[in-house]
Amino acid sequence: MQSGRNTKADSKLTVKYLTVPGDVIIDILYILVSNELLYQIKSINRNENSILLCVEQDKKSERFLIAIENIETILNAYNEYLSGIPS
Repeated sequence: MQSGRNTKADSKLTVKYLTVPGDVIIDILYILVSNELLYQIKSINRNENSILLCVEQDKKSERFLIAIENIETILNAYNEYLSGIPS
């Protein structure tokens, strides 16, 4: 992935940033790798045990849309699980 350049090819890409908790990192990476999606780990937050991922793909890619939907389902389920745990 290139930064600082805006070309016609870049305008065809969809960029999605995801904050991924440590408990589900392997599940999310599995989806990204198995669907051959381009991603970068942008930062690691050791205090919150999470990573920030940047995922890029062609806007028209059905594989991308389905993978992102699956990832968001996992993240939502994880957040619901956490909200049910007393602190």
